[in-house]
Amino acid sequence: MDTWITITQDDVLASINNPELTAALNTALASGQDNPLDTLMPDVTAEVRGYVRRRNTLGPTGTLPQELKNAAIDIIIYRAANRLRKKAIAEDKKADHDQALRKLEEAAEGSVAVSAPDNPTTEVTSAPAPHFEKARRQFGWDEERGV
Repeated sequence: MDTWITITQDDVLASINNPELTAALNTALASGQDNPLDTLMPDVTAEVRGYVRRRNTLGPTGTLPQELKNAAIDIIIYRAANRLRKKAIAEDKKADHDQALRKLEEAAEGSVAVSAPDNPTTEVTSAPAPHFEKARRQFGWDEERGV
């Protein structure tokens, strides 16, 4: 089993378990609108990768760690409900969304472990470099600090 995965529409639809939101997605598609999942899935994947890259090596572009799959799906469902103006569903999913964001923050801090990718990317991460300040030397008849 791959440790880094790509989220598919089937993954999201299998997790929705809300007939009203599923019907709203189908209605949006039937009326000729773009499928909101087509933009939400890559956007949320990129967001998850942004959290992960702070302390971990990234997998291939467009993938995310298996451990964060459910968190990403919870965020996608919440944002899809908001985009389709299903406020009652969005409010119902708000707690899951907030918990998912907390999990991403914990992954960024290193308190939630994620799997190393089978095929790490060569993409350069923008991790902050260490910053060292020089000690200011002060000399005088009463003080010798910085020696």
